Order: sequence, then structure tokens, then C-alpha cells
Amino acid sequence: MDFFDTLANEGGFMSRIVTIFSMALTLGMAPSNNAFSHANPDIIHICANFNLFPDNAPFAQDFELSGLKFHAVSFAFPWFANQTGAEVGLEFAREGVSITPPVKAARINIRIGTFDGAMDLQAQDGTGNNLVQMTLAGTNTYVDYLIEGNGIEKLILTGGGSEGTISKVCADVPVAEN
Repeated sequence: MDFFDTLANEGGFMSRIVTIFSMALTLGMAPSNNAFSHANPDIIHICANFNLFPDNAPFAQDFELSGLKFHAVSFAFPWFANQTGAEVGLEFAREGVSITPPVKAARINIRIGTFDGAMDLQAQDGTGNNLVQMTLAGTNTYVDYLIEGNGIEKLILTGGGSEGTISKVCADVPVAEN
């Protein structure tokens, strides 16, 4: 956990300011021609990048990274960073993971490895209604997905034979609360 994540996890008034500030620093270093970038000044593009962690780094059942909250639907085995090929990702059990942005998101970009079968993805609003629902094929590689919906408050991933892996997840969130 870096300095900005530590401050943001403290909660309160400073939490949102620190999160926005740290994401603004990240934006200044992001390339402008990939699926994980944009140019709207009213939107902050926050990203949790598991490639920053060493292989086998442990994670708690519930944790926050770059303003995104991760929760194990069932903690069947401890989460850890798993290096596969040139990438590192958060490996999770087939029971799944939920990812919650700090505020409603209009777009979520996620890079997922399906190394042991298909995976189901649901993007939900605050009442649990599915805005987007899809099955991700087991490709034995990492694939980028763009999920768009008005007011995404939770992303749920299940399946993948306990070898589902998230390399990077980014959410476009408004600068002003919605």
C-alpha cells in the first residue's frame, strides 16, 4: 500500500481529496492512446493495477486499492497476486469477487485472465439490478473488457475455476459526487 492509499483508507473528508489527487498524478503518467485512458476533465479515471505487486503477495478478504473496494464473495482460499507470463493479477476463488467504485461509475475497464474456464460478469446498480451481464470465455490469457452502464455501483465476477485473475481494473468516476 502506498502513501496515498494509506491516507485514503483513513476515511473522512480527506479520503476523497487524497483519492482524487493520487489519481490525478496517475493520469499525468498514463498513455493517452490505450483502452484505459480518456480525456474528459469532469471524470477521474481511477485504476487498481495488480502488476505493481510481487508474485504471491497476499491480500485480505476485503481491501481497498486506489479507491476501488474489493470483497471476496466467499473466502475459499487466501487471495494473492499471481504472476502468469509477463503480468501479475489478483487471483480469486470461483465463488467470486465484488468490486465497488467510490461513487457511481459510467464505465469500467477491466483486464481479466480466465485461466481455468469461463467467468460470469455482472455490473449492478445500487439496488442490485444488472445493468450489464455477460459470460467471459475461458481464453487462458488476459483480455481487456469495457463495461458501460449508467450508475455502476458494483462489479461481480464469478467462476473461472478458482484461477480467475484481475490484472487491472479502472473506473471512470465523476469529479463531483453523483
